[in-house]
Amino acid sequence: MRRIFSPLVRITTSLVGMTLTLVLLAQAFRIIPDVQTEALLNRKRTVEALTIQLTSTRAVADLSATAEVLDAVVERGPDVLSAALRDASGEILVEAGNHEQFWQRIPDGRSTAEFVRAPIYSGDAEVGALEVRFAPLPSPWALSLDHGGVTALLLFVTFGGALGYFFVLRRSLRALDLVVEDPGEMAARALGPGAPSARADRS
Repeated sequence: MRRIFSPLVRITTSLVGMTLTLVLLAQAFRIIPDVQTEALLNRKRTVEALTIQLTSTRAVADLSATAEVLDAVVERGPDVLSAALRDASGEILVEAGNHEQFWQRIPDGRSTAEFVRAPIYSGDAEVGALEVRFAPLPSPWALSLDHGGVTALLLFVTFGGALGYFFVLRRSLRALDLVVEDPGEMAARALGPGAPSARADRS
């Protein structure tokens, strides 16, 4: 039974499949940087820096100044949807955006990629908290030309690897064909169609 695909195509497909497997394993073992984790850390650092700014300038005591700061953060931050300052009892003192309507309570006060909470302390006592609600992070598997992602990487490796493997293998196989070809046959073709071949001489 004749094979549909040539050995060159089958070898190229096998190499591309092996490369994609390595990429997926690197993603599974987190050798490739985790975009979600990095984004969460950056958002937490942003909120903590904002908290330090508010407490160091005593803006917490001046609610009008705090409101101006939060309004500026929401207006200028492309991924910031809302922000609020709460007191120790959990009541909102000042907010920017529809914070109370869309804020989700976090168990144990742990932050997520969308809802980040930074407590404010006076000594050892928590006297309030700054909350910032961010836009949802795109899935790492979503295909996006702006943010990249695993799917974009897999597509690039698939098409780029297939083209690269195909041309390299084709040139390599052609070189091997010239090496393993019978020297007598090569000489006969060089002399012309009427020249006797090495196979005829041996017979």
